[in-house]
Amino acid sequence: MKKFEFFIFSLFIGFLGLIIYTKDIYPQGNKIPGKEVREVSGFDQIASSGDFKVMVKHGNSYSVEVKAESNLLPYIKTEVVDHLLIIKTRGFRTLLENNPIEVFITTPDLKALYLSGSGMIKTGHFVSDRFRIILSGSGYIDTNISTELMKAVVSGSGNIFLEGVAKVGRFAICGSGRIKSYQTQQRNCEAVILGSGKIFLNTLETIDARITGSGRVLYINHPTVNKNIYGSGEVYNDN
Repeated sequence: MKKFEFFIFSLFIGFLGLIIYTKDIYPQGNKIPGKEVREVSGFDQIASSGDFKVMVKHGNSYSVEVKAESNLLPYIKTEVVDHLLIIKTRGFRTLLENNPIEVFITTPDLKALYLSGSGMIKTGHFVSDRFRIILSGSGYIDTNISTELMKAVVSGSGNIFLEGVAKVGRFAICGSGRIKSYQTQQRNCEAVILGSGKIFLNTLETIDARITGSGRVLYINHPTVNKNIYGSGEVYNDN
């Protein structure tokens, strides 16, 4: 009898521990709006990992404000490492939010965006000699950049929407994602697709396209097109 009671007690303690562990790993939002201003500065690159809506605008100073349900704010980490602002969830937690988690950022300079997961980054207009975008997952990036060299890479099913001006574009997709740059005029562009992705180009002089799979490069204007295609992919004049 005592062994049975001990077994039931142990089972209860284990079940209670599992509940506590689950609540810690999967925090549930309390539906109470909250916000925090984070004391960070000295960054010109942004990396977001998680299901966050990140809005970035140009300004003379640095500011970062996080809006989320009040009990979830402690789980959202913001830190600067080597000029890179990192936004992520603390530990290996999955936040169960009822409302979108939003991060509002102001910065004087912006040189790169990195997004992993299913989140979103949207920026105002920035000017930079070189600009880099790397998207991994199913997220979405919308940015407006004037630059000499624009590099954009998608791994997965995510989407990048570009506005602005670039002398040279270097775009690559691995998977089914899309890079939409009809609103970004470029002189020359290299476009590489591995998979079924699509790249939309507004190019004046030359396009060097390499496709492996069923991907498509679509373009407007009247550039010279050089192409290497392995599979059913195509380069399409969309004028």
